[in-house]
Amino acid sequence: MRCYSDKSFSDVYVAPAPRKTFFSFVMHAAAQAGTVIAAVNWHSAADEVAAICEDSGARFVIVHRDLIDALRPALVGRTVVAVSRSSISVI
Repeated sequence: MRCYSDKSFSDVYVAPAPRKTFFSFVMHAAAQAGTVIAAVNWHSAADEVAAICEDSGARFVIVHRDLIDALRPALVGRTVVAVSRSSISVI
C-alpha cells in the first residue's frame, strides 16, 4: 500500500469480502501504510460502489477476487488489488 499512497485523504477504498480475516488484513495494512479506508458492505451493487468511490475520491481499491466481476464497472480507472485466500494481485 505504501508504494501507491501519497497519504492524502481516501487513498484506499475497500470492498470487503464476507470473511473477517480479509477485512482485518486490509485494515491492518492500511493502518501500517498511514492511509484512510472507506469501507462498504460487500452486498453493495456496482453503481453504489462507484458512487462511493467517486464521492470519496478513492484511487486505490482492494477487493476480494470473488467480487471482481460483479464490481467491475466501479473499478474502471482505479488501481485494483484483488485478494483471495491464496494470492494477491494488482489488476
